[in-house]
Amino acid sequence: MALTASQVTTNNSLEQFRQEFNNLQSDVRGLESGTVSFSTVATNLQIIFEGTTADDNETTLGVIDPTADRTINLPNASGTVFLQEDTSNAIITGKTTITSGNIVPANDELILSDADAGTLKRVTVNNLISSAGGLTAVSADSTPQLGGDLDVNGNDIVSVSNGNINLLPNGSGKPVVLKNSYPISSKSSAESERSNLNNTLISDVPTLLPAKKTFNAVAGFSSAIFLVM
Repeated sequence: MALTASQVTTNNSLEQFRQEFNNLQSDVRGLESGTVSFSTVATNLQIIFEGTTADDNETTLGVIDPTADRTINLPNASGTVFLQEDTSNAIITGKTTITSGNIVPANDELILSDADAGTLKRVTVNNLISSAGGLTAVSADSTPQLGGDLDVNGNDIVSVSNGNINLLPNGSGKPVVLKNSYPISSKSSAESERSNLNNTLISDVPTLLPAKKTFNAVAGFSSAIFLVM
């Protein structure tokens, strides 16, 4: 309900005064009980909330002196207001956790503070990674380099459309297949490891191994393949 009392002037009768007084009394009761609503309230003062307990602690709602007409809308939702000076992480602790597999890098966004502009801005995961010099996809780097060992984690290195998998060392470099710690530099060690690896050892090493020894050949390799076990 809205306020029902009206102003009483010198032209009003005693009965009209009585009616408006009763209306005013009802309005005050409504304010106390919280049943009175307002379409617009204009004030240059602060609004003070006592709270449930009547004591010396109150909450004051005020405004910074505006330099233009401002409108602040409260959302159609229940929740707690987050304050600028509040350092609590409560604003995010109640949110649903998302795993890496559920992130859509091109669409999902983060909030960042633009220090130069002094504003908050949103950025996609892809743009954030790219801006830091990272890759959003391996195909985005035409000359990728590893910063450490590549762990296939039980998976395979595969090709598509019946394509070859090429190993192309630079200059005088040669493809090296590693297992443990020592190089195959003799006929006997090569024979032993060939048997252990189910005839998977392959080589074309005329300068290191006897020419009469037969090994499985690999098409496309003209230089030696060193097998380090």
